[in-house]
Amino acid sequence: MGDGKKLKEILDSKNTNVRQIAKATGISATTLYSIIQKDSNIRFDFALRLANELEIDVNEICAASPFSGAIT
Repeated sequence: MGDGKKLKEILDSKNTNVRQIAKATGISATTLYSIIQKDSNIRFDFALRLANELEIDVNEICAASPFSGAIT
């Protein structure tokens, strides 16, 4: 599962939609729809904005997070 499908699942679980989250984060709805439809990876800066707005950990939404995994 890519970041797009994860984003859609999280939006559904939070009872919100793409237009609402786009307005709240400043990320265009077109961009978010494209990420979901193509199930593509989310840029980390977008993932941070989405995670903050959705009140989730950025690792839940972004496979490319530099904060995933153990710090050594």
